Amino acid sequence: MKNPWEIPKACPECGKALKSNLGKYGPFLGCIGYPECKFIFNISNYTRIKCPECGNILVVRKAKKYNFFFLGCSNYPKCKFLLNTKKYEVKCPECGSNLAIRDSRYGKFIGCMNYPVCKYKLDIRSTKLGNLLKLEITTNEKYIYQKPKQIERIEIKNSSQDLKDIKEKLKLYNIDLQDAHEICRIAVENGYTTDIRILIIVSLYLLTKIKGIYVGLKKFAKVSGIPSKVLYKKYKLLYRDILPLLNYQIKRLSINDYINQFSNDLDLSEEIKQLSYKTIKLAQNEGFYSSGKDPKGIAAAAIYISSKAVRNRINQHMIATIADITEVTLRTRVKELNNFLSLNLLREK
Repeated sequence: MKNPWEIPKACPECGKALKSNLGKYGPFLGCIGYPECKFIFNISNYTRIKCPECGNILVVRKAKKYNFFFLGCSNYPKCKFLLNTKKYEVKCPECGSNLAIRDSRYGKFIGCMNYPVCKYKLDIRSTKLGNLLKLEITTNEKYIYQKPKQIERIEIKNSSQDLKDIKEKLKLYNIDLQDAHEICRIAVENGYTTDIRILIIVSLYLLTKIKGIYVGLKKFAKVSGIPSKVLYKKYKLLYRDILPLLNYQIKRLSINDYINQFSNDLDLSEEIKQLSYKTIKLAQNEGFYSSGKDPKGIAAAAIYISSKAVRNRINQHMIATIADITEVTLRTRVKELNNFLSLNLLREK
């Protein structure tokens, strides 16, 4: 009987190579002969960790009786090694609580059981998981198709001018384009077969996140000429698979960072900017809870309220476009902030 967990080295239907993709329900391997050949193989449950007993890849499995996830050998039933993160008490490196395997639309991940107080998480295919569990990592995934290196060098060279144009138009002066080339090179070495031009531009978008420079997804897509859905999908792939291999981390922007950015983009006065900071502080003092909400929407709402207070009201459509949110979201956040600001006024009276 063939092992259902064994990863195919080539497409079993047509014999062509396989490449990694990200679908609606997580990562999978697809035949490079698509759409003629539609073979796919789901790898959302596969880690990059070797089984300490037989050397095969560990996979995420679900216990039927107790309804929880655990790591087991892909060579089961010949090898019966398993690792339950709850039972072995794998600790969160940020808060010390236990970690557990969870599920999402992008595949399985390791999450802290102290959520939402601690939001630590790690993708199940991240190489950092091996270090966390103190197990050996497999680095040779031969099933991923790779382009000839000569073609890659030519395509990267031809994409350099595109990067320079995008950098100038978006005023990304703090970004070194060599870093984008380096991310692209590592992605290609790890089996990414996307059009090199798209890959290198997405690498630039990833760098804006790393450097903490806010550029709206729609704005970046418009300037680069890549559809926003394609840009976001490829960004998630790089974030999931390539970022853990680099010495970079995504810089999370705070509400005040967004206020500063939007104020500069809208060319607002210092008075409105300072009043926006004060608006957020007053609302938080009254119990406004921003966790789980997009900070862009809250920052945009604070600016809108502040501009209205100094009788320099900004058009809702304009600020929603700059913040890359809908006008409905803007009005909702304005209403929420106003409720807490009203409480503050009542206390002062």
